[in-house]
Amino acid sequence: MGVKLFPIIGFRNSCSQVAILSELVGSGRASQKLLIVYYIFLSFAVLVILRGLLPHSLQSNAVGIQSNAVGTRPALVMKKRV
Repeated sequence: MGVKLFPIIGFRNSCSQVAILSELVGSGRASQKLLIVYYIFLSFAVLVILRGLLPHSLQSNAVGIQSNAVGTRPALVMKKRV
């Protein structure tokens, strides 16, 4: 899954959770345990949105060269022919 999809997935999940929570709270028939479960899932959706919106740190690859571009590889080192 691409990193650019995290905000989209988070917004989609949070919108559905808000709709469900508003119905449950508005009706007054939901148990406290059920509301807590929905609030936990809503907080996970917010964390996914924040993860997608925050800048990504530099990650080192197997050779030890740091690169922030997605899909870039270090140049192959060729042995000298004798």
